[in-house]
Amino acid sequence: MFLEWHTNSRIVSAPCLFPLQSALPMDRKLHMPEILDLIFAHLEPRHPLSSTMSKTLAALARTCTTFQDPALNALWAHQTSLVPALRYFPEDLWDRSGDSRKLTFVDFRRPLVPADWERALFYWKRIKSFRIESLDGDRISPDIINMLRICCPAAHLFPNLRKVAWLDENPADSFLL
Repeated sequence: MFLEWHTNSRIVSAPCLFPLQSALPMDRKLHMPEILDLIFAHLEPRHPLSSTMSKTLAALARTCTTFQDPALNALWAHQTSLVPALRYFPEDLWDRSGDSRKLTFVDFRRPLVPADWERALFYWKRIKSFRIESLDGDRISPDIINMLRICCPAAHLFPNLRKVAWLDENPADSFLL
């Protein structure tokens, strides 16, 4: 059995390792989240800009519901910027003045409502570590971070965060810790 998908108007075919209607069902061990977590942890990007592993994990997350959570957990486990975490708020929330080529978060256009948090918190719960070398002050206003911290409907912005490497030497940004 082969899978087909479309990328930039060309059709790509590949052997399907886990066909949906296969004569051989997927081994039950692959339905165990603990086993999948271990497998997908080996696919975690070793470098934050490693797009190959990130694309692989994103594709696995879309493959089937069994793979979704373990793949997303591995994809989001280690972050080096707050920018990806802010992308999942609605587009109409942000005033993006500044460099139009960069994804910027300068100010709010409207008040936060509970529905704004659903998608962001869905991903934020997967973050286990941050390595922040710079707050991206030209891309994220410290006021934005402070407002999110105050308005968050959950007890913590990143409930599974276990490790923070804060390498930003700007003392003005330390209030976020």
